[in-house]
Amino acid sequence: MLKYILSCLIGLLTLWGQASAQTYDLRFVPVTNAGQAGGDYQVTIQIRKGSGADFALGSSNIRFDYNAQGLTPKGVFLLHEHNFDDDLLHPTGGFAAYNDMTSTGTGDGFGSVNIDLNVTLSGFPLIDAITWVDVATLDFTIINESQSSGLAFRTSSPGNTLAFAHDEATLLGQGTFTGLDEALGSAFAVELLDFTATLQGAEAALAWTTAWETGSDFFAIEHQSDSAPWTEVGQVAAQGTSVVPVGYTFLTDALEPGENAYRLRMVDLNGDFTYSPIQTLVYEPIASSMDVYPNSARDHFFVRYRGQGLLGPATFTWLDLNGRSLYRYEVPHVQDYRHQVPTGLVDGWYVLRVEVPGQGQAAVRLRIMR
Repeated sequence: MLKYILSCLIGLLTLWGQASAQTYDLRFVPVTNAGQAGGDYQVTIQIRKGSGADFALGSSNIRFDYNAQGLTPKGVFLLHEHNFDDDLLHPTGGFAAYNDMTSTGTGDGFGSVNIDLNVTLSGFPLIDAITWVDVATLDFTIINESQSSGLAFRTSSPGNTLAFAHDEATLLGQGTFTGLDEALGSAFAVELLDFTATLQGAEAALAWTTAWETGSDFFAIEHQSDSAPWTEVGQVAAQGTSVVPVGYTFLTDALEPGENAYRLRMVDLNGDFTYSPIQTLVYEPIASSMDVYPNSARDHFFVRYRGQGLLGPATFTWLDLNGRSLYRYEVPHVQDYRHQVPTGLVDGWYVLRVEVPGQGQAAVRLRIMR
């Protein structure tokens, strides 16, 4: 925080930040607009590089104004922290340790999102000029639907937005800051009832339902893994206009080991869009976590799975080295399990393929020695 105060004083005397070779752009992206008083209004702050070299974001203080006649922040204003939180506390020069991301000073038409690190670290996404990266999603309540949102980033000292690169020494210059001033009484073209993501083999099965649609164009499905930037993996045409619930499905192989996140970008006929809530899946492919031993067996062998939870039923398939299926059967699960070698197998080398729903498949070579 001390760094922020000193930087504000510097900003009164110099335009150093604006003249920096490295600049960044900010924008607000609408997420939810209930269109009536008492309803939700949510926006996401996004960042990308403006000019200069790519960078990873360090300690930052994103400050903005909003229309307090139309909006009031909820008690938990910081609805989602995206990409810039390692779940640790970091000391800040003589002050108490801060969480990575906080929201302070919110009220009376002013808000801020702080990334408090003050330590040199890596692992956050690299900010380039192509991909907009989510920073935080903010949660308001509409108090007057006849007003507009009036969201605008603060660009002038004192109280301007400040951002450092991950070296905690390079103050990034201001690029293009895009506000959002939309009518609070204009509900979005799509009312989303639900959105789910489930594992289906080695793919993610997405399903969602809309309550109604007015001038909707298409749904873009976006995927993120390991804090990487969001990428579009497909599109589904929207109904366009409907006053009854409509269901949609999408199957994608955009699935990486570990945690996977999915969201919908819901686009209307005017090109305007909003985001759905985020759904996550944890994928542990069996190929990277299964041991079969010994590699030479007479009567039985063992399969050990290093993942979590009971897996199965699993399908075991024995093949010869030409890929011809010899035996195929199901077992209850594969975790720490002893298996009998099929009696019909003669001495020689074989391929054992193990398939587990939601975990993919793995194949190993085994030698049978009677």
